[in-house]
Amino acid sequence: MEKDREYLVLETMYKKLFSNNQDIFPYEWYNVGEYGLKKKILRECLENNILIIDSSYYYDFRHIALNS
Repeated sequence: MEKDREYLVLETMYKKLFSNNQDIFPYEWYNVGEYGLKKKILRECLENNILIIDSSYYYDFRHIALNS
């Protein structure tokens, strides 16, 4: 699945929210193409002002990343 507009907007908003932080994306973030799950994670992060690794969906994402 290709990146869609919504994903790009969410990722941009997330980058702006944490512009003063380094390493806001886990290492495996760009190795996995599960954009539906990534959008869920980014929405939760933006709503709760949390990093990706603190998302309730991160475990699912990590599991996919480790098994691909």
